[in-house]
Amino acid sequence: QFTEIAYADCARLLSQARVLSLSTHLLALTAVVLFLGFVIVGFYNYRLRMDNEKLVDYLARAQQEEIQIRNTIGEISREKEMLSEQMKKYAAGVSGRRQLSNEYEQLVARETRIADRLRLLERQKSDMQQTVVERMHQWLKNRQNPSTGLILSFEGDVGVIQDWAFIYDQALAINTFLLFDDERDARRILNFFKGKLSDDFKGFSNAYYYDSGDIAEYTVHCGPNIWVGIGALQYTHKTKDDYYLPVARAIADWLITIQDKDPEGGLKGGPEFSWFSTEHNLDAYAFFGMMHQLTKEEKYNTA
Repeated sequence: QFTEIAYADCARLLSQARVLSLSTHLLALTAVVLFLGFVIVGFYNYRLRMDNEKLVDYLARAQQEEIQIRNTIGEISREKEMLSEQMKKYAAGVSGRRQLSNEYEQLVARETRIADRLRLLERQKSDMQQTVVERMHQWLKNRQNPSTGLILSFEGDVGVIQDWAFIYDQALAINTFLLFDDERDARRILNFFKGKLSDDFKGFSNAYYYDSGDIAEYTVHCGPNIWVGIGALQYTHKTKDDYYLPVARAIADWLITIQDKDPEGGLKGGPEFSWFSTEHNLDAYAFFGMMHQLTKEEKYNTA
């Protein structure tokens, strides 16, 4: 049975109690901060998506108005030509000619007003397009997984594919990041693909899980792989850094093994498919040309 506590032990117990109390408060504060951060980021992403939708809707309406204005200007031009031909049939000073002349001047004035509106609309649309592109770039950055570097392909409740990252989308994201001089985020995607390379490489699967990087769709198509290769080459060309050139080389060499199986040198949709895609073959033509330009290896020029 304890009857007393030594002074040193009492001080130690009090110190530990204070640390425990402080730790509890710090833990609660950390939880609150993390929760608030999650709410703020979620709200920011929601506002960003809503603003993007509004901008895209405005651009669509502006495009429709521009088409209508151009059609109206075309109609006015035809009316002017018709009136001009009719005016030639009247002698100077004839009342009919004066009436036609007045109508012609009214058409010119109307055409000028509409043309002014068209120029204003084109300026507004140009400014809005730049804003949309910049916000779309920010949206991509917010959808990039910090662990895998992959971009989420779909947003919202889209069923089984809601956590998927399709490699075609990743390739487009690489090129988008490079257009904005955002080489860091482009590297994050390319790091994923370089990490998936192996000695028996047979193409990247069509889709991977956004958060884990595991295969989501085991199907392998040539087209999306070609675009990943193009993304790697665009990075190499822009930065003069060939760190990701092995990604493009692995894809190109794998494509050649598929091409060699066709007597006419065509590229099938994938190793397990019998159909041919015109788009895939055009993409491959450009990809092989880029490979030859960067590596100077004749096999890519021949392909």
